[in-house]
Amino acid sequence: MLEQPEIQALQSLAYDGTPEEVCRNFKDHAFEALEKVLKKQTKGAEHDKVECERAMHFFKEALAAGYKEYQALFNIYMGRAKLNLVIAQFKDCKDDCLEALKHKPNEA
Repeated sequence: MLEQPEIQALQSLAYDGTPEEVCRNFKDHAFEALEKVLKKQTKGAEHDKVECERAMHFFKEALAAGYKEYQALFNIYMGRAKLNLVIAQFKDCKDDCLEALKHKPNEA
């Protein structure tokens, strides 16, 4: 099914636009998937696993977009830290929190 030209065209649309637009698109999708898991809006453990995998993929793609705005990166790393906490990847959670702090301006 992925070989169909229509599917490939839709998939390529996700990468169209500026790095900011691509990053925002993937970040929004990641948080939507994460929210479903956190609110238990999925239908059982298998669906939770699928939503977690989708969210992780979207967070990775958001970071790969190359957008370097500090607040956006902070939000993406913190979202991925939440996801890692949910799936009990505690080292990855800690690493994402530390990375997020690098992108948070000092507030004094």
